[in-house]
Amino acid sequence: MAVLNFNSNVQKLQAIASKDETRYNMTGVLIDHAKGIAVATDGHKMAMVKLDDTTDASEGTYQFTKEKPSKDVLRCGVASFMNWSNDIAPIYYDTVGKGTNGAVEKIDDQFPCSKFPPYEQVIVDHGNYAVVTLNAKYLLELAVALGSNDKKPLAITLQVPIDGKSPVYVSTDRDNHSVGVVMPIRREEESKTPLQRIKAMLSGKPEAIKVAA
Repeated sequence: MAVLNFNSNVQKLQAIASKDETRYNMTGVLIDHAKGIAVATDGHKMAMVKLDDTTDASEGTYQFTKEKPSKDVLRCGVASFMNWSNDIAPIYYDTVGKGTNGAVEKIDDQFPCSKFPPYEQVIVDHGNYAVVTLNAKYLLELAVALGSNDKKPLAITLQVPIDGKSPVYVSTDRDNHSVGVVMPIRREEESKTPLQRIKAMLSGKPEAIKVAA
């Protein structure tokens, strides 16, 4: 039984990948060994994580699954029946130190439209940002509190002062009569901004990234 080792964070990226089988090139996680990162996107959001030394998968795009594929899938205009034991041989994966817990299919090069999109092109430095760090728990609690009684908010609007230190104002798409305020987190040592982290990853030198404790 073949077993591939993946950083557990790489496996989690599958949740970011597209669920739309007609966008087959976005339904997996790209392993980019040249830059030392893994990437997933659905065309609306994108996430990257650093690969570690235990990730032994070859470069390419992978789909993770815990269940036997059993449906007809339209791939690039070709109907392909996914069969666990015949058409697609299962390759078991291991989230390091946690044991074998599923199977993975390498999906690139199987079909002409399966190439992962050029994700680097969406990274544009506009040069002027207000950078704030917010407590995720507080932000989620505000979003729920500002929603209506019967509907959860679908969108959150943040008004961020340019100084990056003043209170951030929060509103949602569900209630025009409510607004929240949350204070940025202050740290003794600031971490690199998200854009700086991305640039370090794309440079192939993610070890340059330092995160404050």
